[in-house]
Amino acid sequence: QSTETRRRFLMDAVAAAENRSKLLTEREAVLQTILARTSAEATRLSDLADRGLVAQSEVPEKLLDVSRVESEILQLREQLSAAEVQYADLQGTLVRFDTDVEKELLTQKQSNLSDINRAMSQRASLEDRMRLLQQWMNAASGLETDLLLEYQVRRRSDEGTQNIVVDPFDELFPGDVLVILVKPPEALDQQG
Repeated sequence: QSTETRRRFLMDAVAAAENRSKLLTEREAVLQTILARTSAEATRLSDLADRGLVAQSEVPEKLLDVSRVESEILQLREQLSAAEVQYADLQGTLVRFDTDVEKELLTQKQSNLSDINRAMSQRASLEDRMRLLQQWMNAASGLETDLLLEYQVRRRSDEGTQNIVVDPFDELFPGDVLVILVKPPEALDQQG
């Protein structure tokens, strides 16, 4: 999965956990209202039963209703606590994910910059070599340019690495490394 997709899934999970916490909080508020009304009703019934206006048997039933609502509120608080822990965990996971992505991007950026710097250095080195070759070729104008180049093959064998002088049209074997030596024009003057 792409980083964007994984982050979206984490964001959705965080939003769902947050919504669950909000719903549980709203439900608790509703149950608190029901508890207040049920408790008030139980108190009123108890007063009426003490005055003999209602049967005494109705009071324990209403008190049992109050107990049920209180129990439901306690269960709801446990669920709310678990939902808040889950929400905090998911937020922590999202923060860690963002930090990891940031570190990965920074590492990739540094690697890319290193590659660019290395390529620029190689280019500068090649440009220097080309200028040097151009100077040698200019100094050797009028001379036999074939005499300025020497071709060698570096070949690995069981005995070790061998350097073999070859002609420009000789065939190479797989694994051979072609080395072209450019001799300065002064070397031709010394040979002649």
